[in-house]
Amino acid sequence: MSSRAGSNHGSRPEQEPLNAVLAKAETRINRRVSQSTTARAMLKDLQGRSFAINISGPDLRIVCRATSRDIQLYSDVEHEADAELAGSPLSLLRLLTDEPRTLINAGHISLSGNTDVAEAFQALFALVKPELEEELAGMVGDSAARQLTLIGRDWRRHRSALLLGVRVFYIV
Repeated sequence: MSSRAGSNHGSRPEQEPLNAVLAKAETRINRRVSQSTTARAMLKDLQGRSFAINISGPDLRIVCRATSRDIQLYSDVEHEADAELAGSPLSLLRLLTDEPRTLINAGHISLSGNTDVAEAFQALFALVKPELEEELAGMVGDSAARQLTLIGRDWRRHRSALLLGVRVFYIV
């Protein structure tokens, strides 16, 4: 874990619990980076660059900063980043299932700054993205993790069908 994880780089006191969560996430991300030659090479290309995620509603800002050997995550409300992604919590969650360009073009999220840096961070995070079932298994056991993963997949299918139904209703 880097020395910056969990530190208060311009963060407000109410964001300290967020910094604790970010420190854990940073550790997991960096473990996966260390296991991938491609990720380590991508990290070196991003060295010194930063990417911020601005979450409206709770007004949170999470900064991802690349060093030559790891990713640093922290809450920061003062320092400028090379690229910034902004949106509501629900819009940002849609990034898990939808293409960023689709959400940007629809106006659900916004991207500012250096788009090359944003795309490089996106590619790095996609490469080191943890397998949900694997992460859950470490917390709740293999069987429960499998069941939770299946429930999540079913929910996504039902959500897609529901959204399609809502769209058809409004068109008709």
